[in-house]
Amino acid sequence: MTKYTRNYLNAPTIFVDESGSPGAKTHSFEHHLFVFGFCYCKKPRILERNLKTLLVQLHKKELYHPELDEIKFHPTLPLQKLGCTKENIKSCWEPHYDTIRKKVIDIIIKNSDGVFAGIVEKRELYNTGFTSEYIGNTLFQKSLIDHVIHNIDYSNELFVIYASGRLNNKRTIAFDKNMCNIKFKNKQTNTSNHFTSKTFHDVDSAKTPGIWAGDLVAGAFNMAYGHNESKYKDSLESKFINAGFARTKIK
Repeated sequence: MTKYTRNYLNAPTIFVDESGSPGAKTHSFEHHLFVFGFCYCKKPRILERNLKTLLVQLHKKELYHPELDEIKFHPTLPLQKLGCTKENIKSCWEPHYDTIRKKVIDIIIKNSDGVFAGIVEKRELYNTGFTSEYIGNTLFQKSLIDHVIHNIDYSNELFVIYASGRLNNKRTIAFDKNMCNIKFKNKQTNTSNHFTSKTFHDVDSAKTPGIWAGDLVAGAFNMAYGHNESKYKDSLESKFINAGFARTKIK
């Protein structure tokens, strides 16, 4: 982990966020997937500016709770933390979920250069003893290295920006260090490459609109393969990196 910086706004950037819980013991029939959403952007400044503008517009039109400072694919839990009742959420805010998701998708389509989702089926991991940290780290690593990096066009400078909170500070530093030790092949230059200490940044998602795009991607694929509703995932198809997603086996 490096000191938070906005330098990524001037360089190719991959924004990453998650949907679901990585804990294998917390699976259920309804919540059996854990997903990382990746949104690649050569010019992240434009993407972030347009997402931030959208949030302002949603607040002005009273389509989004005024105390929510980031756009979430599924903001029900944040609304509950603000004290909203289930009845209030259902009557006042849920009717706008679909419209907001479509607006975010439109911004992603116009201002990003690729999306991808890494998916793990938690029911396959029950009683394996794998920790949520190991599951999350492995899915992140395999999705990024095996599927995203090999299929995007980028210069030597690349940032990977992900939402903080999944790991504590010490484990975040260890995770970033481990990622920097992994060698991979740059498809464009056909040379061996590796990340640097400046590549990875864990950030406050509320202050980093690009993370909202990663959240949308993760939520769209979770809804498609976890809840049989594929319209949001299908709307992103023109931006799929490779096949658009991959199911990862955790070993």
